[in-house]
Amino acid sequence: AGSVNIVEVRIEGHSGVTQVGKLPKLNTRAGSLFDPKLIEDDVRALDGTRRFIDVRTRYQYVNGGLVV
Repeated sequence: AGSVNIVEVRIEGHSGVTQVGKLPKLNTRAGSLFDPKLIEDDVRALDGTRRFIDVRTRYQYVNGGLVV
């Protein structure tokens, strides 16, 4: 999956976070290549905000790449 393009990054399930700007800057972005190490770093950063009870990564293959 190293050459798979990320088409979208979604943060779902926490109604208390209304502005993505209040979250840490994520390294995983639409248009970048799938990199499990960067995603792992992003999960740690989100978990470290203590705004989430449980941070899990989900992947969905779509036309043109991957939604993370």
